[in-house]
Amino acid sequence: MTAGLGRRLADQAAFRGARLVMGGLALLPDSVAGRLAESLGAAIVAGLPVTRRRIERNLARVMPHLSAAERRRLARAVGGHFGRVILEYATLPRLVARRDAWTLGGPGLDALRRARAEGRGAVLVSAHFGNWEVIRAALAAAGIPCGMIYRAFNNRPFDLHVRDLMRAAGAPVLTKGHRGTRALVAHVARGGAGLILVDQKQTGAPRLPFMGHPAETALAAAELATRLGVPLLPAFATRLEDPDRFAVEIEAPVPDGPAPARMEEVNRRIAARIAARPGQWFWLHNRWR
Repeated sequence: MTAGLGRRLADQAAFRGARLVMGGLALLPDSVAGRLAESLGAAIVAGLPVTRRRIERNLARVMPHLSAAERRRLARAVGGHFGRVILEYATLPRLVARRDAWTLGGPGLDALRRARAEGRGAVLVSAHFGNWEVIRAALAAAGIPCGMIYRAFNNRPFDLHVRDLMRAAGAPVLTKGHRGTRALVAHVARGGAGLILVDQKQTGAPRLPFMGHPAETALAAAELATRLGVPLLPAFATRLEDPDRFAVEIEAPVPDGPAPARMEEVNRRIAARIAARPGQWFWLHNRWR
């Protein structure tokens, strides 16, 4: 068996196993499925040494005041939140249809509506915080469809399946790369809104402050907004005390200026959200070198 074939078979097996588990959970009432997904996610993420160590290492870097017990507790919270997000992806069409699952507001919403009324697009930026897909679902329900560009998952069968599900929240759904970037530029230039998650490191990008430490930060979102003369709008969907509900907030536009300065401001706003709800960010990412 070649290495490539072995990898494809392993990916297919992992995908089928995940679909089996999530399909079973999806048959349950939302509240019950959510609690089970949270428990499963917490057990796996906090139980696997590789993921637990990465979360605790990142926490120790930016929140050194936390005790070891507090870092372990947050690792479980991150895992539980991760489990809920995966379930919500698996049942995204059902979540999108639930108009009572979110509230939509924020000072940037009027700016987004003005841009749309003027025939201009908008670049929304967010992070792996809360559930970013709910941003697009809430905007679509408000008559503001929003596409998205994302980094493809390494597991190709899983990626293709998730991409189909993501279209329930808005189109186009594009993957990062030259082709996807060109399509995003064209979409925004035609007056569309597009969401970009900007909290993962991009090797070789400028090192901008993020939670008190330099982190490689892609400038593409700010460059696109400046190039097309459209607003750059941080947006977040924060999970509420009722974990099946979200507060979607479109923040005030990031002021015009050089791309690094604009993205530094975006990093600052993301960091503020994480500081307020640290259990809702994916500390699993290797954000800092």
